[in-house]
Amino acid sequence: MIRHIQYGDKQVEYELNSAPDLEGKIRIKVHPKERVEVQTPVGACETDVRDALKKRLRWITKNLEAQETRRAHVMPREYISGETHLYLGRRYVLKVTLSDTHSVKLKGSQILVNVDRQVFVPDALNRWYRERAEIYFRKRLRLLTPDLPWVHAEPKIILRSMSTQWGSCSPSGDIVLNPKLIKAPIQCIDYILLHELCHLVERNHSDRFYGLLLKYQSDWESRRARLDDLAEMVLEI
Repeated sequence: MIRHIQYGDKQVEYELNSAPDLEGKIRIKVHPKERVEVQTPVGACETDVRDALKKRLRWITKNLEAQETRRAHVMPREYISGETHLYLGRRYVLKVTLSDTHSVKLKGSQILVNVDRQVFVPDALNRWYRERAEIYFRKRLRLLTPDLPWVHAEPKIILRSMSTQWGSCSPSGDIVLNPKLIKAPIQCIDYILLHELCHLVERNHSDRFYGLLLKYQSDWESRRARLDDLAEMVLEI
């Protein structure tokens, strides 16, 4: 449910979602691409929601402005030779070659793309990212799960393109991940994986959830901050 609240001369749009397992708290999150979400426990009244928002409006607008500033410095992609593209947090130079065969591979500091028409470069590159994501996410998952006593079998990974989310945990225990996360640094990928794995036992963002996250990844907040700073570049088309 989309709502609005006034802050000075600005109107802040937010998404209101009910979280049945939320323990008496109202949680406010600023997601990538300037999406504000307010999660409320069942039965929360409109007055409580507005009061919680008013207390955090300065923080919300500061985050929104920071995202807008970062987005202003992200140049539109042309997918031509010489551009730089992220992979595992590093920048690689794109080299496009027109040929009869289609292929994408990493070589040194370059991503080499062979296609028969320039217009096919974005699709070829995105397919490559998705293929690499499927392999690499499973590899990182296998390294993380042995240290987590509540994980008795390797969860299924599902790749799903999302414009504002990095991942989620389905009711059946599947880990859903945004394939564009493969552009982020390894530490950020591990943070998202552990975040979703913690949801296998703590379905909501309760104090117990964050306690579990902190226990197995003491620097998760700095990892999340780094990912937030890269969001505009990582989530770009």
